[in-house]
Amino acid sequence: MARKKTCRKRNYRTIKKRNTTNIKRIPKPEPLPKRKVKPHISLANADITTKTLNYAACPSNVTKLRFPITAYESFKYKFVNYDEIEEYLKKMEKNYPGKFRLEILGDSIEGRPIYLAAISDGSGDNRKMLTLVEAGSNACDWLAISSALYLVDFLTRDSNLVKLTDYYILPCSNPDAYHKCVRGEKFNTNDIPINLSNNFPILLGTTPVEGISTKEFLKAMEVWKRNVKFSSPTTKAIFRAATCSKLAIQLFISLQEEGNHIVYPFGFCNRCIPDKEDLKVVANSGKRSLKKLKVHVGSIYEFNGLTYGSVIDFLKFSFNHIKFMYIFHIRDKGKKPHIKDILVYGEDVLNCVKSMARNVYMYYNKEKINKVQCT
Repeated sequence: MARKKTCRKRNYRTIKKRNTTNIKRIPKPEPLPKRKVKPHISLANADITTKTLNYAACPSNVTKLRFPITAYESFKYKFVNYDEIEEYLKKMEKNYPGKFRLEILGDSIEGRPIYLAAISDGSGDNRKMLTLVEAGSNACDWLAISSALYLVDFLTRDSNLVKLTDYYILPCSNPDAYHKCVRGEKFNTNDIPINLSNNFPILLGTTPVEGISTKEFLKAMEVWKRNVKFSSPTTKAIFRAATCSKLAIQLFISLQEEGNHIVYPFGFCNRCIPDKEDLKVVANSGKRSLKKLKVHVGSIYEFNGLTYGSVIDFLKFSFNHIKFMYIFHIRDKGKKPHIKDILVYGEDVLNCVKSMARNVYMYYNKEKINKVQCT
């Protein structure tokens, strides 16, 4: 008979336990003493300046840091009113006397001064090119105004950014309407207009109008007539800013919203500007420098249709020597502005303006750059 296979079961009860009497055990480390946590200290009463923290005004239990603390400007985390903008500009003029100069281009309807910030490296070189940046012609363009203040802050603090060109920055050209909009105040828009971005004189008969229907022409004229305010201080302030150093200005940029475009002239006709290719090269250089924003490049007519009274069309005929003129539409109006976007838009606008200014400088100094490269 075949022998049955049997499974040998392991008897766990008979297994001897492991002898652990001779094993040396490592003693447990003693617990570290609990760290005393200092209570939260409010620095509301401390005297914080843009350079260092005044420790004499701080509580005694505040730890002194090895490196100085720089102040975080208020416009970087909220939409400031015009009084705060004025206070900030005066503070920058006081802290950077050789690099920052404040000029008054005029007064608004309610008597608020319209400031122009002149930023240089302090070298006193009058042969440098000049870049003029304007923002705030539309009082609802809060992010454009914040981006202009961001430009003022970084260009003033870093001298390396103003080696090639000096900057004239008009951070808020429509102060009355902006101040009331930010504070949520109600006002009569007939006395204080909100949008002055297309509030500039026009010239008819200087360009051909073939291909433009009569209906389109009359509609554009009606929109311009409804919004135009020739006596507006904003229009005069921008004109004075352009005439301050009209021979040195070689780049003009107006920061506005209502789209995602970098546009160049013209808007009052469908004719291509003679300098179209050069304008596109500089605009595309600014487009490539953007990290978060996505924009398109073209003329005003290509994106907005027939438009009268734009600032760059007006300046193109008034100051024909300024070849590079743009409107940078940084944000679509369909989205509400949020404080978390201030630094994002500010950084992209700074990169775009720097790149465009550098390419304009290279355009006008080709021979000088080629000589340096050859040597």
